[in-house]
Amino acid sequence: MSLVPCPECKAMVSRAASSCPQCGFPFGGATVLGGVGGVAPTNEQVLWEGTPSLKALAVTMAATAFFAIAPPIAVYLAYEPLRDLIAHSSVDTAALVAEHEDQARTVIILVVVAAILSRVARLGWRMLALRGNRYIVSNQRIRVERGVFSKTLTEIDVRTIDDITFRQSLFERIFGVGQISIVSSDPQNARVSLLGVPDPRTVRELIRNSAYQATRGQLFTRGT
Repeated sequence: MSLVPCPECKAMVSRAASSCPQCGFPFGGATVLGGVGGVAPTNEQVLWEGTPSLKALAVTMAATAFFAIAPPIAVYLAYEPLRDLIAHSSVDTAALVAEHEDQARTVIILVVVAAILSRVARLGWRMLALRGNRYIVSNQRIRVERGVFSKTLTEIDVRTIDDITFRQSLFERIFGVGQISIVSSDPQNARVSLLGVPDPRTVRELIRNSAYQATRGQLFTRGT
């Protein structure tokens, strides 16, 4: 049986081995992801990749829609009663209200519109920021790309993973998305969160199995 060098520790390993007996580097699978300098790491296989689902912002979107509808209706219904209440307080106040009613109505409309546009703009930015994330899980590492205009890349070696958990709020559970948190022994990336992951239980198990194989069964994770 021929021997090949381990990409990680350079020890000579049989081609039939599933992992390096020296360092535990996993073998097998297809070369998919690019490596340093455009050279692809040997035997790296993508297990899952995707972007956060906008369903993670479902509650925020519903709140924004409510905010865009309810305040204008409330202001419209309350405007005349409040105007009449203020005008009837005294003769001078009635004259003042009559003189500046048009300007007051315009200011109120502008304030309401500005508040709605501000809320919609914040939602739009959160949607762009969320969709600007990209997650790639392979049998060797986890890559997290973030950014709307510029990009930041974070990589976690699966052998450094200490724990993997996921969290779902009630609404996230209804929409089938969740957040996966990865605790790593790497001090630079001690904790990384994957947001808005569809079917988070399945993705968590993929990451766990990859780390388990890479560490030769030494991974410990809390139950969920």
